[in-house]
Amino acid sequence: MIDSETAQPRSRAPEARSNPRLVALHRSVRAAIVNPATLAVTLLLIRNLQVATFAVFGCFALLVMADFGGRRPARAVAYVAAALAGAALIALGTLVSPNAVAGSIAMLVVAFTVSFAGVFGGYLAAAQSALLLAFVLAVAIPGPASAIPARLAGWMLAGAISTLAGVFFWPWFERVALSKRAAEACLAVADLVKALRHNEDEHQLKPLQTAARATVQAIRTEYSRTAMRPAGPTRRDRAFVELMTELEQIVDFPSGPSTSSPCRRARASMRATS
Repeated sequence: MIDSETAQPRSRAPEARSNPRLVALHRSVRAAIVNPATLAVTLLLIRNLQVATFAVFGCFALLVMADFGGRRPARAVAYVAAALAGAALIALGTLVSPNAVAGSIAMLVVAFTVSFAGVFGGYLAAAQSALLLAFVLAVAIPGPASAIPARLAGWMLAGAISTLAGVFFWPWFERVALSKRAAEACLAVADLVKALRHNEDEHQLKPLQTAARATVQAIRTEYSRTAMRPAGPTRRDRAFVELMTELEQIVDFPSGPSTSSPCRRARASMRATS
């Protein structure tokens, strides 16, 4: 908001920005605890090498390579969907694993399909590496069709563990802080637009424009360094990018020729004579 008399931006309480190192710390600590525990449980209790292999690699794929963002409900849905899609790829990879030619052709088709699906953005882009790892692991370890149940059991176990860990074990909500930055930028730009509407002088507009440009640049910088950008439906991600673009255009508008002093005087004289 602005002070109507001084046209100066009101101060807002500073908030801690998200630290990429802290985000990496969350992911690494979670994986360092979950993966060894999963390996110990599958080897000591289940005692099945196929289950252990796909459980450990599944946890690594879902928690490290994917690590879905967003709010808890959407995040849980993303983990479950990725686990189900990975299970289908594991079954397919196991079926073609005994034949090198069939495995190569299937790998080409799967890689193209998964890569193309990432074009739609959102959680599809975040799950690309995890899904490719699931298929590569299944096709690279030759096994008969009878090995599919054990492999699927290990992968689905990893899916359940990863869902619980990703939702409840020290989650990091990057997009929450990013949304706060977007709200600050919208308020700063609103202050600038309000001042333009009241035809404030150049020396009064300058601090507002500087503050608005700083907040918009801050949100652009924070978005560019976000570890995992896809954090929800594709439409929401695209809308966020459009919001940043529109804010940048609004901030740059006052510096254009239409807001120079001669133009202001011309508009003022036109209003006076009308």
